[in-house]
Amino acid sequence: MFFMVVTVYLGIRRSDCVIPMLVAFFTRVGVEVADTYPIALANTKYDRTSIHPSIHLSAPPRSSHLIHHPPIFLSAHRPAVVAIKAPMAHILIIGAGVIGLQTANTLLDAGYKVTILAKHWPGDEDIGYTSPWAGAIWRTHASPDKDLEQCEWNIQSYNHWISIVDTAPEEAEQMGIRRVPLTIYSNSPHPTPRPWYTPHVQQFSILSRSSPMPNPANSAHTFSSIAINPSTYLTALLTRAKHRGAKTIKAELPTSHGLSSAISTALRLVHSCDIPRSPGRTEGNGEEEEVLEEDEKGEGAEEGVGDEEVHVVVNCTGLAAKRLCGDENVHPIRGQTLLVRITPAPSTPRILLHDTSPVTYIVPRLHPRPPNHSSTTRTDPNTDPTTDTTTVTGTDTYLLGGTNDKDNWSCTPDATVTADILGRCGELMGKGGLVGRDEGRDKDGGGDGKVGIEVLREMAGLRPGRKGGVRVEGEDVVVEGKGMGKREVVVVHQYGHAGAGYQNSVGSAGKVLRIVREALGKCKGRVDG
Repeated sequence: MFFMVVTVYLGIRRSDCVIPMLVAFFTRVGVEVADTYPIALANTKYDRTSIHPSIHLSAPPRSSHLIHHPPIFLSAHRPAVVAIKAPMAHILIIGAGVIGLQTANTLLDAGYKVTILAKHWPGDEDIGYTSPWAGAIWRTHASPDKDLEQCEWNIQSYNHWISIVDTAPEEAEQMGIRRVPLTIYSNSPHPTPRPWYTPHVQQFSILSRSSPMPNPANSAHTFSSIAINPSTYLTALLTRAKHRGAKTIKAELPTSHGLSSAISTALRLVHSCDIPRSPGRTEGNGEEEEVLEEDEKGEGAEEGVGDEEVHVVVNCTGLAAKRLCGDENVHPIRGQTLLVRITPAPSTPRILLHDTSPVTYIVPRLHPRPPNHSSTTRTDPNTDPTTDTTTVTGTDTYLLGGTNDKDNWSCTPDATVTADILGRCGELMGKGGLVGRDEGRDKDGGGDGKVGIEVLREMAGLRPGRKGGVRVEGEDVVVEGKGMGKREVVVVHQYGHAGAGYQNSVGSAGKVLRIVREALGKCKGRVDG
């Protein structure tokens, strides 16, 4: 590691012209300021009420040279010191589900260079790609008695999303994140105790036992939760990562010769694919090269990036880790759901959940409002309900579920299960107050008061379960191949989140970041990170 220290003496009167010159100089020589902190060269702001003008930098890193420092205060009385660090480590992430994409953003925010390699990307609807099929709400499955760490992950994710909703509502809207009340009904014969997360969520309350409840529930509580539109959110995570300089490679790694062979192939792909780090690229949309065999180069790949050594690999392959790692503890947990249209649409979006076996839930599928759009137009019935973005303040599109079938690999919806879900959700919908006695009547009191449920789509997805729980740990893997020689690379495994991928994602990625930093710190000839 080396430091080059640039000491700049600036006068107050000339700071507004010297700062842009300094920025231009750094840009010309290939130096970027990492926006790990709330600072941005592009929009320099000065606090005219203070003797110390401040710089706020938000420009995403576009090169391997980064400056890391807290906000710089420029004063006529003392110099500002800008430290320029050596190139940051390069991290390869395998997998582009919610776990892989969140991890990519977390590592990018910490200043690392990131490449994402995956077979499936946002927009794909393969059953092997779990994230698009998720219910995607915040409802913890963790228990302090069994998995305290996951409790912490869940709260970190909740706080992260609530913060975006509270401080950047327009950004939250475009990311597909909404604050929505969640009511959970329980069959417990005793009054509902306050769950462990009570002090960590907003607007928590216990419902009166005299409240209408679905049979045989006899207790319930409610709080402010988060409802996520999976396709919108995954696309937003990928877009953000690319704008921050992440590369993407579409490829399917071989699994027949073990983890070492697969990682070796992945590293060769990184070296052989010359993909520039520039904002606005369209990688990951199905147009990139696809590599199916170990020595086969993807169509459209170019030679180059010989200096792009990968220092750490993060394995976010979900269910595919069963074959990739030979992990027999990994197993599918099949979930069947229904995308429906409710007519007339409920006046207020709400999440209802009956904690039975299997669990019964009703989740609003909320779509982003177009910018500066204030209409309450409902979803266009002629559009694909999974991609439509015309729904605004409310929605008539809901996800109904579900099932919890371990070791079931079937991708075909079962008609009997569909009928069962409709029956369970119909009762929950009425008793939970999502639709009332007047929902089916017009403004003059006409109509029959009936609520219609139109099944738009029957769906099945496979959650990546794992006996023993989530695996987040590092492993040294020996890799070798043409042009690489033989060496060890640190592989950080992060899979087995089952049905908690979304709510684990932020906290789990934070743990990966800590493991990456520790691994790099132990490496001989450490790459500063």
